[in-house]
Amino acid sequence: LNIEERKGDDQKKAQTRISLSIKQALSDPWDDISEHFASGKSYPGKVARLDVFGAFVELMPGIDGLIHVSEMSWVKRVHHPKEVLQLGQEIIVRVLDIDPVKRRMSLSMKELENDPWFNAETRFAPGTLLTGEVQVLKGHGAIVEIAPGITGHVNVDILKQAFGEGFRKKAT
Repeated sequence: LNIEERKGDDQKKAQTRISLSIKQALSDPWDDISEHFASGKSYPGKVARLDVFGAFVELMPGIDGLIHVSEMSWVKRVHHPKEVLQLGQEIIVRVLDIDPVKRRMSLSMKELENDPWFNAETRFAPGTLLTGEVQVLKGHGAIVEIAPGITGHVNVDILKQAFGEGFRKKAT
């Protein structure tokens, strides 16, 4: 409750205003944040806002966290959150970090999935014969996707050796 007295501009009688706030009567949800959320745990939430750098997810009234675009997918490069999320969408997120002083919470969607690079050194050991799709062909070689989220570089010398000097024409 806030009571404020003001004098009018034309020196008429004074005005009294009363302001009411339900929010001020409630406890601050950030005061006991550690009782509700912990780093490394997963929670349901609702997409509250999309911005170019990420999405804000409401985990409970008064508590929003940010999923940065880099934390949205292991396999797809997300340029804008609207590529994978919609306003009001209910999702599950993993809490990466909580900063109660700054009132910030970092969230992740990709941490709920397996990292495609996990055990890559054994799944794709040197000498293993692989097939893949050429993603980009450049002067220095080719970027080839060998599994979802896993790309490798094939040097231009290897391409010339395998396909001859006209390998660029064969690739198109």
